Amino acid sequence: MIDRSRLRAYMSLIRELLRCPSGDELALLQANLELVDTNLVQLMEQVATRATEKGANATADFLRDLAEQLKEILSPEGIEYSQDGEIFSAHLELIEALLNCPSGAETGILRANQELIDAGFVLSLQRFAKMLTEIGEERAAEFLQNIAEPLTQALSGDSVAISRDYLDLLGDILRVVASGDIQALYLLLEDNLDNLDTGFAEALEDWATSTLAVVKPDIAHNIAADIVKFATLIQDFSYGEATDNLEIAIAGYEVALRAYRRDRFPQQWAEVQNFLGNAYLKRIIGEKATNIEVAIECHKAALEIFQRDQFPEKWANTQYYLGTAYQKRIYGNKTENSQISSDYFQAASEISEEENPE
Repeated sequence: MIDRSRLRAYMSLIRELLRCPSGDELALLQANLELVDTNLVQLMEQVATRATEKGANATADFLRDLAEQLKEILSPEGIEYSQDGEIFSAHLELIEALLNCPSGAETGILRANQELIDAGFVLSLQRFAKMLTEIGEERAAEFLQNIAEPLTQALSGDSVAISRDYLDLLGDILRVVASGDIQALYLLLEDNLDNLDTGFAEALEDWATSTLAVVKPDIAHNIAADIVKFATLIQDFSYGEATDNLEIAIAGYEVALRAYRRDRFPQQWAEVQNFLGNAYLKRIIGEKATNIEVAIECHKAALEIFQRDQFPEKWANTQYYLGTAYQKRIYGNKTENSQISSDYFQAASEISEEENPE
């Protein structure tokens, strides 16, 4: 039960949030940390409901959006916070200290607050980075993301240290991919050819594996989507070492499959299986015959989802991929492989003929 004085304080803060200039919400919340808890979120939702009933849809949308962001920070999946928001408030204070500290002092501040450094704090960093991006504070958002990335790796318990250069480059790459500026991505890759090696592939896999394990499913989905976009672009990147580019792409596809669970995202899962199969077919490292077998298994897995009656075009594409893989297959009888390849190519061409009759 909320006492009347605290209830009035909550309502006063909500009114201030509604009146403050756009972009000042975070500063206002930081100035009232003692009020930022689950009760505030619930009250925001109640006020939003009443606003909807009165036709004030813009007010309702604003409050619901802000409440959702606070709710995700206060109660990320698998992290328990006290009802009075003490842990969240401590995280907020630490984030504010990091944002306002002199350059280079971040490590000392984090070391002095080790008891707060956990998965919940990393999620708070990521959520606030998102909020800052949405209100136009890109530099502050990037600053928080740069802190979150190595902390995620450190918290994963992985004994293998990831080079800071790799992490910095990976962070830059994912931000550019998310922006959709492909030309900027190519320029970034060209400027960092020395770091595009198998070490980077390992760093990508280690960072993504640890990050996808602690973030909420919708965030994991978005991260996986960006990784897949990057993997498809670097797979055919014309600069650097083709061997390393393929290893980076394969690492990206494999970690994405961990986020794209087949039962929840069947189409994305199957699409990545095809991407992975094509990458293994081109792979230079490893035994060629084994790589081809992996490619075949990936495409067959994709066919379990891309069935002809539901996804005719994707089904045909996968038939073509399998035809190509069997054409290059080393294991098995050469004549039989050739016939299987021909059958797959014929099946793929049937769809094309059906879609483009003479």
